[in-house]
Amino acid sequence: MLDTALVPVAVALASTGVSHAPTPPPSAGERAAVIARTYIDTPYVWAGASRRGVDCSGLVVAVYRSLGVDLPHQSNVLWQTLPRVKRLRKGDILAFGSGGTSDHVGIYLGGGRFIGASGASRGVRIGRLGAREDLLGAVRPRLHVRRKPRQAVQQPAAILRLGQWIHDGDPQRWSTVQTGQRDVPTA
Repeated sequence: MLDTALVPVAVALASTGVSHAPTPPPSAGERAAVIARTYIDTPYVWAGASRRGVDCSGLVVAVYRSLGVDLPHQSNVLWQTLPRVKRLRKGDILAFGSGGTSDHVGIYLGGGRFIGASGASRGVRIGRLGAREDLLGAVRPRLHVRRKPRQAVQQPAAILRLGQWIHDGDPQRWSTVQTGQRDVPTA
């Protein structure tokens, strides 16, 4: 039974039409689409892959690099080597061209729209898939998160924890030191 003091609050929350359940984190493809949008109006620079300028495959490389994925900087290599997909999702890489060879790529944003770098006069822009007749298909990179290299840390041979020794199993290295403070590494 709901406490009568809470009824107005419950009614107010229910009437907003907003779900109060936690939202799931965005997928990697959704994050790629969001990152790609930050490149709008970035100038076109042949072989560029940074905020100073990108070409079509450079945009894809830069976006996925920020997600920890290293991709080749050539549209046809992206098309030929990455896994193909049949159903588009945000963040998929679209390949455009003819005869099975890609000469242009973009990133799918959803709703029939994509983002790409197209020529020196235009830079990075959003386009509509329906306006293109040269779509070959889409590929989706496998997202393997790059792990940060661990710093080399020398492990102590034994640790004194509140007056007790926790050791590495070598009785020759044990000693008896008493302390009432914190863990003290030895070795």
